[in-house]
Amino acid sequence: MKLLTHRTSITKASDKHNYLLDNCPQEHAQGRMDALRAASVEAARLDPNVGSVQYGTLVGNGVGSDWAVAFFDKDYNVAVQFDDKDKRLGKRTRKIGYTLSVTVIQECRPMTGNPADKPRHIMAPLS
Repeated sequence: MKLLTHRTSITKASDKHNYLLDNCPQEHAQGRMDALRAASVEAARLDPNVGSVQYGTLVGNGVGSDWAVAFFDKDYNVAVQFDDKDKRLGKRTRKIGYTLSVTVIQECRPMTGNPADKPRHIMAPLS
């Protein structure tokens, strides 16, 4: 049985950023990616055909024994929007907003000789 691969491209624009948070948009986007990784591992772990899951440093054991699922990030990019708020001084200030785009690759490797069912395409939402 050969390797199964699913690709999912995600683009999420965030215009609302809490002004009380003391971090830059890149750190805020990285926090969202960490939540996506944790949710993807948890969703894959609950699949009845998946035996083990890995997404970066996060590892989980599934309830099944047929497939090993690994997630990878590719083309990770955070684009911060700029806005001219004070035109008479010619100063550019950072607008509280960014666009996060990433491609998530799901690779499924068989753990047994001939697994019966294929694992589903697993993707948690980027909130």
